[in-house]
Amino acid sequence: MANKLATMWFDGPLRLVDRVCISSMLATDMPVTLYTYGDIPNAPPGVEIRDGNEVLDRALVQRLVPVAKKDQATWLPTVQFSDFFRVFLQRAGGGLWLDSDVLMFRPFEYPSDDVYFVREVSGGIGASVFYLPPGNPIIGEYERLL
Repeated sequence: MANKLATMWFDGPLRLVDRVCISSMLATDMPVTLYTYGDIPNAPPGVEIRDGNEVLDRALVQRLVPVAKKDQATWLPTVQFSDFFRVFLQRAGGGLWLDSDVLMFRPFEYPSDDVYFVREVSGGIGASVFYLPPGNPIIGEYERLL
């Protein structure tokens, strides 16, 4: 599999930081796919725009709203949906996931048979940079969870 990058933006104009970071991804000369569930009027030229429903149905967001706290943490279902999205993107062979605000400094290659996570400053595992080979057992665990 050729190296490629993917990210997601739900809908509407990108923030300046996201435009800068996605442009930095494009500067690596790897294909960059931006998945969305709406219109992105200011996507950087050269990025491939794809419908996020190809990877994961947006209706899942409503299933992730906490029943007891519908009026609290309105951002939480979106964050949890993004976690599912990046895993299901791996099932589809979508390439290395980068959050839309990850800045690239230079081109690189990654072996497509390895697993990649980011190590947070706190020492925990993060998912702003994420890759699983398509048959990885973690994907099956997420499928069972749904």
